[in-house]
Amino acid sequence: GAASEKARAFFNNMVSGVAAGRQTNPDTQANVQPLHPLQDLAGHPGMYHVLAPPGAVGIIVDTSPDGPAVHSLKSASPMLGLISPGDLIVALDDEDTRHMTAAMLTRLMAQKSTQRERKITLLTVE
Repeated sequence: GAASEKARAFFNNMVSGVAAGRQTNPDTQANVQPLHPLQDLAGHPGMYHVLAPPGAVGIIVDTSPDGPAVHSLKSASPMLGLISPGDLIVALDDEDTRHMTAAMLTRLMAQKSTQRERKITLLTVE
């Protein structure tokens, strides 16, 4: 709808200059122009937060030109019904993740897997 088009346009403006195409080396950072601070996205209609429990979150993440994106959720994921495929993961515990590849984000999530909770900030783009 119009709101999602607005959200997509807003996000595209926020990350203009992102290199298109898939990352070939999972450890290479996306070639991103300086991003607007995360707080510039605060209050954006497509932004939402979920709290993940300790352990595996069961999210399959893809590298996208706009940052890590939710590809799918495993059937046993505690995040089922809370997040949607296609949404961008823009922060983890308020740390900007938009410059990260899927591999980098997955590693960071695993490092934090023993925390009582992890705050995942997402942006709906569909």
